Amino acid sequence: MRITLVYAAIIFSLGTSLASNVVAQVALDKEITLNVANREVSRVLADITKQSGVEFTYSSAIIESNRKISVAARNKTIASVLNEILPQLNLAYEASGNSIIITRANAAAKAIIAQTVTGKVVDDKGEALIGVTVSEKGVPTNAAGTDVNGNYRITVANANSTLVFTYVGFEAVEALVGTRTVINVTMNTADNQLGDVVVTALGIKRESKKLGYSATTANVEELQQNRTTNVMAGLEGKVAGLNISPPAAGPGSSTRIRLRGQAAFSGPGVTNSPLIVVNGLPMDQGASEVTPQNTTDRGDALQQINQDDIETMTVLKGSTAAALYGSRAANGAILITTKSGAKNTKFGVEFTSNFGADQVLDYNRYQMIYGGGVWDNVTKTGKKPTTVGEALQAGQNNWGAKYDGSPAMFFDGVTRPYTANPNRITEYYRTGTSFTNTVALSGGNAATSFRLSFSNQDANGISPVNNYHKKIFNIGLNSKITEKLNVSFNLNYANEINNNPPQVGFQGAGAPNFFYRMSPYIPTSVFRDSAVDPVTGGERQSSGFQTTLLNPFYTNPRQFNIRNQDRFLSTTTARYDFTKWLYLQGRVAMDYTNQLNEGNVPHGVGSAGTSSLLQNGTGPAYNGSYNIGLSRQRNMNYDFLLGTNNQRFGDFTAELTLGGNMLDERGSGLNAGTANGLIVKDLYSIENGVQKNINYNFNRRRVNSLYGIADFGYKSFLYLTITDRVDWFSVLTPPSSIVANPANSFNYPSVSGSFVFSELLPNVKWLNYGKVRASFAQTGSASGLNPFAGQLTYNLGANPFVANGISYTTGSYNTNFPNPFISSFGVTEKEIGIEIRTLGSRLNFDIAAYDKRTDKQILTAPLSSASGFTTTNVNLGKLQNRGLEFLVEGTPIKTDKFTWNSSFNAAYNESRVLQLANGATDQLVNAFNLNGNEFLGKLVYKVGMAMNQLQSPTYLRNANGDIVVAADGRLRASPVEKMFGQADPKWIGGWNNTFRYKKVALLVHIDYKFGGKLFSSTALNGARQGLTQLSLVGREGGVNFPAVVEVAGSPGTYVPNTAFVNPATFYSDYRNTQIADPFVYASDFIKLRNITLTYDFSDMIKNVKYIKGLTLSASCRNVAILHKAIPDVDPESMASTGDTRLGYEQSALPTTRTFGLNLNVKF
Repeated sequence: MRITLVYAAIIFSLGTSLASNVVAQVALDKEITLNVANREVSRVLADITKQSGVEFTYSSAIIESNRKISVAARNKTIASVLNEILPQLNLAYEASGNSIIITRANAAAKAIIAQTVTGKVVDDKGEALIGVTVSEKGVPTNAAGTDVNGNYRITVANANSTLVFTYVGFEAVEALVGTRTVINVTMNTADNQLGDVVVTALGIKRESKKLGYSATTANVEELQQNRTTNVMAGLEGKVAGLNISPPAAGPGSSTRIRLRGQAAFSGPGVTNSPLIVVNGLPMDQGASEVTPQNTTDRGDALQQINQDDIETMTVLKGSTAAALYGSRAANGAILITTKSGAKNTKFGVEFTSNFGADQVLDYNRYQMIYGGGVWDNVTKTGKKPTTVGEALQAGQNNWGAKYDGSPAMFFDGVTRPYTANPNRITEYYRTGTSFTNTVALSGGNAATSFRLSFSNQDANGISPVNNYHKKIFNIGLNSKITEKLNVSFNLNYANEINNNPPQVGFQGAGAPNFFYRMSPYIPTSVFRDSAVDPVTGGERQSSGFQTTLLNPFYTNPRQFNIRNQDRFLSTTTARYDFTKWLYLQGRVAMDYTNQLNEGNVPHGVGSAGTSSLLQNGTGPAYNGSYNIGLSRQRNMNYDFLLGTNNQRFGDFTAELTLGGNMLDERGSGLNAGTANGLIVKDLYSIENGVQKNINYNFNRRRVNSLYGIADFGYKSFLYLTITDRVDWFSVLTPPSSIVANPANSFNYPSVSGSFVFSELLPNVKWLNYGKVRASFAQTGSASGLNPFAGQLTYNLGANPFVANGISYTTGSYNTNFPNPFISSFGVTEKEIGIEIRTLGSRLNFDIAAYDKRTDKQILTAPLSSASGFTTTNVNLGKLQNRGLEFLVEGTPIKTDKFTWNSSFNAAYNESRVLQLANGATDQLVNAFNLNGNEFLGKLVYKVGMAMNQLQSPTYLRNANGDIVVAADGRLRASPVEKMFGQADPKWIGGWNNTFRYKKVALLVHIDYKFGGKLFSSTALNGARQGLTQLSLVGREGGVNFPAVVEVAGSPGTYVPNTAFVNPATFYSDYRNTQIADPFVYASDFIKLRNITLTYDFSDMIKNVKYIKGLTLSASCRNVAILHKAIPDVDPESMASTGDTRLGYEQSALPTTRTFGLNLNVKF
């Protein structure tokens, strides 16, 4: 009986224990979802209890009251969550029924032998992270990396070891091993965390909380999914204060990039673009803008960068951020780091394929009521052409009768129906296409990582004869040679071939100029079928403006314009760690470019139906020309850094870095061309020219620099950075015989600080992070001074002067007097800002204010002709840019399956001209009406006003403000020209939204610009040629303009205007008088820029052998214009990226809407 009772007691005890264990296991297996940042441990445990019903028991003595942790768990078991967070606190747990008891970890029970740990690392969306570095804390040589599935395996010394997980762009994670053999980790992206790392000047990585200035990291993934031929175009409206303006100039063109306004007055050799730094190699953007001498855009340095190769891109907006680049940093900097693989990863292959289709958008809404012809002064109405002579005048004059479908004469002598043809733009231009394929190989072991990629792009522009081809080879290598020596190597080779880039921006050659100005009564097919004169074989005359309106159907098959460029960008870096706190780094970087440009003007162009023979005094020749140019440029950068890693002295930290740089630029060019016609028709060579012009040029420039950086920190909330740089310029070093001790060195100091005030407010629950920052910097530039600006230079004539049978060499000297005392100009910038992250980092703000002043600006001042020179360079100009930048980003909705992230940025910049040369109050930048190829107004600098003012005559008005016209009703211009406003926008920004549902992501991006003005040449020519809606006024009976007329003999007495004027005459007077009022528009716009839909198929194909991941994106760029003020054109349809053509719209390519597909496959 006693045995039975004992057995019963045992069975009851075991059953109770088993039941308790089962209940406990059920409690531990319950799934929860948590996403909290910087929250007290007790509150985290309370959140778990609230979700699961599981109770926690612990002593308050073992959990620090102020200790905070972060947890990102989605549908994870309580056991897995506790296994991640408690070891960090040196705590353990034990489950008992529906309760969990928290205790101190028993150090004695921990294993003291080597222990192998495995696990998986994912991001906050649950996606596997490839190449995460997993290391044992305190033992940096013991490290592993995650594979393509995010898995890792590492053996650590013992259970007391801590694993450190690090990955670029993500918050570092630490995990105490304890008794665990499996540790799975979720890493949060840096933009939602407080400790994100930013790549700063000289490639130095720093925690963002330490920065005392504004630096923005671009979303590289969006750039890759929303591909543009020039990578910078994809940043439009994405970064506060970054003004991106892509021209309407075809594939392969440049972009206009400005940070916080224009830092310098424009002029020859002056650059206002930010410095571009690729893998530590500084280089100018080198935009090849459209000018009267070059009507095609030939791209810039950013064309040589493949989006798929970019690892990170950082925008350093202010002078302080970029001060360490010295004289090249006056306009800020954009830092690009390309991929170099990840260590401890298996060999992998990545394939990216992108297809884009460019649909032509025609915003033209010309009047289609009246057709080509002239206005009859007798009948006071329009007349359609009945003879070839009248048809030629009707080519550019649309002052004819109403369209009625009856027969009318055309320029080729054929009668056809008199009807409108409103679709000529879409009929002439084609759908552009672009195919881009990139293959990348990568991998790495414990010491070395590599990535090798090849990209090929083939693009057909919307212009029928334009095609663009680009091949990019990129290699990145990172190797730990020894425990103390690390070496990295990056090489980017790009080959570009741009065939027949469209000619834009001016009258003359170029399809936009032709089709926007020829009468719509002429069908596209007539221009095509009747392009050749059957008598001369040259271009058939189609209008009275034969030399300025050239039929593209004649030139297209006969003209060639080829640009072929090879460019190498390479960087080799070696770093030696003497100790854990002292290192020496050396770097050699090269930028080498070899370029060929070749083109012609075909025989017979603009021959106006007459013989294309020219009489040059040496016999007949055929019109046409040929030119070829070869250039080479090699820029070498050598730099070193001797620095300390972050050293702690109690509550203080300090870092000190010293360095130096030498920039050596050398280049040469050979250009040859023909003049005065060709000896043999249609043979394009230098030897076939009646006259041969040959020019050779070379350049050489050097800048030597020394700099230092001192970083200080106090606890975790106060940081101070001081930098200083000295540059020595060769261009500011005249011969010692002229200036014995030239002032050729300039100092660029900066100081910045940050105060992380949230560290002092731990009890403010809604505040996750708060920082105030402030900075002051002085930078500058010698931009605008050519390599030999301080010396008198000479030019030798290409052809000798022959007299009495003797050949004499001719030449000239530079009429710009070399000023030996010229210096670089300076830029002084002050900035303050505040960053706030609230509500679990779901609502964040970043606000900045800046004041940037440029002084000693290099300007050209006139000299008396008696000096033998015409101009000289002086340091007299001053200007100012000041503004505000605002960023708000948040997550309005976040559930287990759906997330909505939204980001809105705005930037306001106010510029002002403070001083010009020699006390002048205004300075002409460009007179658009005086260069022979443009039509209206001027671009000027005016002291006391914003930069880049648009100036032109306005209507003459009396004291009452009434418009005054002549007695015959024709326009009269004011004697004083009017400032119509600034060409640059005051406000720029964008609104970015990303919606994610499971594996689907939808991106919607809107951007905008406000506050700028522009002259519209399209509107002016459309009015004076009878094309636009404005020209409808006065078609029947003439134009009676609402104005007054001064009574003859009675000054100051005015009567209403009763005269009626021929509309062709009246509207042509706008061009003749330069009255600009009807043709000045706000350049404002709001655009739905991008819509992108992405789906990640990786989970669906996870069992497919060899394929590790697959993502497909569909995108649309330039979806819609939501607001604009200018008629008939896109307000962004500007032909040039140059500062001398701001605010002038003329003859740009039509805007395109791009539909794209992007496929990314990982093997």
